[in-house]
Amino acid sequence: MFVAQACGLPVRYKFYDNKSQLKTSQFLSMNPKGSVPVLETERGLLFESDVIMRYFANLDDKNHLNGRTLIEKAKVECWADKMKKDLSNMASPKFMQQGLRAPNFIQMEDVLNEIPASLGQMEKNFAKNKYCLGDHMTTLDLTLLSNLYCNARGCFLPEIVMKKLPNLQKWMSNIMSQDWFSKLFGRSFSLKNNHSLVSQEAFKEFNSSLQPQVQKTEKKEKVNKKSKKEDKKAAKKVEKKVEEDDDFDPFATDNEDEDRKAIEAMKAKNLKEYQDKKALKPKVIAKSSVCFDVKGYEVDQDWEALGAKIKKEVNMDGLVWMDIVKVVPIAFGMKKLQLTMLIEDDKVQTDDVFELIEAWEDEVQSCDVFTFNKA
Repeated sequence: MFVAQACGLPVRYKFYDNKSQLKTSQFLSMNPKGSVPVLETERGLLFESDVIMRYFANLDDKNHLNGRTLIEKAKVECWADKMKKDLSNMASPKFMQQGLRAPNFIQMEDVLNEIPASLGQMEKNFAKNKYCLGDHMTTLDLTLLSNLYCNARGCFLPEIVMKKLPNLQKWMSNIMSQDWFSKLFGRSFSLKNNHSLVSQEAFKEFNSSLQPQVQKTEKKEKVNKKSKKEDKKAAKKVEKKVEEDDDFDPFATDNEDEDRKAIEAMKAKNLKEYQDKKALKPKVIAKSSVCFDVKGYEVDQDWEALGAKIKKEVNMDGLVWMDIVKVVPIAFGMKKLQLTMLIEDDKVQTDDVFELIEAWEDEVQSCDVFTFNKA
């Protein structure tokens, strides 16, 4: 609203009377979040205050509220993020004053006492500058103003807080003296707020006056809880008795008991037969085919003799050597030996085989897996 008025844009406002109007299907089709504001334009709908504010500022070619130069536009974006953090603690006391949140006067007092410190950088800035970014009004000024005003009739900060921020008061007086602001709110906007904080003593006195009533309520709640527990115990006893009664069958006969025993015996017999058949089935043995390289030291090494030695001396349960034995050239006259073995996974580990071969340190430099496939 501030930006539209400052830019002189023709905007038609429509206000809601009750929050239930924001949850109708018609409104949710405009804003699925069910919140205001929402801007309806010829080219579509916009929601979120920041988005609408920047859109209005971009429509105006005279005031340049988003900044006149690229560096000024960048500063607007930078300061906007910082201002959000600095002004975030103002929402709670403002909502309390407007009746939008249950009042907690001690909390409100603590927050209001922190505001001069959180606005300290702004206060120093307004000592030198007319607006947030020098001599030119931007959306930063309008954002700050929207956070400070209260019901469009005055600053929500108490006078005792505003006295600590004289430069902020001067800035607000300048904003409120402009024609666009007077057209929107008239000239009744005041920097002085008659709101006075409740002292902690008064708050404690009010709390103590409620204490007997609170104790009476707590005592009543304890009695109600005790009676509920007793009711639950009684209900459990009744349920247990009903279950025991359900187990008793007055019409049961000896023949039925015999039939039940026969069925159980038949089940046990079938289970034993199934387990015996399963035990007779041959177990699937998991095997792997491993092709590996053996590297030596000498160019003229006798690889055929080494291959025969490995197949003869390296043997264990679950290991079968394949007939495939290759001598593969590497480079510069060097070669390597390539063998293939079939191993049972549960019995043989490749590292165990390699360890036996690499024990011949004078002939073998290393063993490395080339391919590993399930057989």
